[in-house]
Amino acid sequence: MDFHHISVLMEETIENLVTKPEGVYVDCTLGGCGHALRVIERLNEKAWFIGIDQDPTAISVAKERLAGAKCRIDIVNSNFSNLVEVLNQLKVESVDGFLFDLGVSSHQLDKAERGFSYMQDARIDMRMNPNDSLSAYEVVNKYEEENLAVLSTESDKGEQGANIEANFLEATFIYNELSANLQVFGSNSSLTGANPANIDLGLQHINRCLEVEPNNPKYLNLKGLLLAQGKTELQEGLKLIEKAAELDPTDINIQHNLKTLKDPNGCFIATAAYGTPFVYEIEELRNWRDRSLSKTSYGKIFIRNYYKYSPPFANYISEKKNQVININKSNINITLRIFDNFSCFRHFNGGC
Repeated sequence: MDFHHISVLMEETIENLVTKPEGVYVDCTLGGCGHALRVIERLNEKAWFIGIDQDPTAISVAKERLAGAKCRIDIVNSNFSNLVEVLNQLKVESVDGFLFDLGVSSHQLDKAERGFSYMQDARIDMRMNPNDSLSAYEVVNKYEEENLAVLSTESDKGEQGANIEANFLEATFIYNELSANLQVFGSNSSLTGANPANIDLGLQHINRCLEVEPNNPKYLNLKGLLLAQGKTELQEGLKLIEKAAELDPTDINIQHNLKTLKDPNGCFIATAAYGTPFVYEIEELRNWRDRSLSKTSYGKIFIRNYYKYSPPFANYISEKKNQVININKSNINITLRIFDNFSCFRHFNGGC
């Protein structure tokens, strides 16, 4: 079946998207399978590729062109706005990469009967899915003036939606800067060498989103992270992420953030020093606790006493908000290696 479309930024996209040959990848706009074919070339038999498109022609083409794939293939005729529902139906637990190639394809512009372009003398249609009941022809030629006025109002709402999404993206960029600073420098402060992320600006952007959609889980989650990690307001951040988790219990990222913030066996002192439980160093400490320390008798005694006596020290550190507390990542890694290989712990490994 003929479906001609030249995919843009092919090499750059594939190089940065496919990082795990055994991973799970979702192409949310299959089209002519230009990107999809290159993705599955890099996947092995353990991988899973999911393709979504609302155009039945694209679905038929995909079934032909992707038939020889080594990995598992699922092709779904749907709109990417239904992405969560599609993944839930397929029982997908995690995804390693998403691809969106937005806009109409060359095929849809070139085919006169699709009615997308003025280049050919054909009836206007503009349906991404030709099976949809309403086409642009009916709207332009049969709608009454008041109905067209409603469409104009909806268009204004669409512009508002675009502004909301722009604010969400700005807040996300700022959060990513913050997260990078915490992982690399252990702080968002310029005193540690970081280029500080503007947390107040990030909160302004996400608050604009919440003014329009106060119960949007992803907006609540992002504000919670900015407060918990950027402002060290852990309880306020936790409340927002708890609400987000209640509104969308299927969101894996929100559930992970909630679990991390509510961890009753967290690393109190390190969390207080960093102002957040999300940094890499604290994850290292948790892993060392679970992997090595908890496997020995002396380690269990240490853990029990740590959780008994460390909270006051953690509170003291948290109160010193203006004091720069710098924990060096390499020192922590060296410390963990020393304890992992310390003869006493190796000798008593398995209990004594």
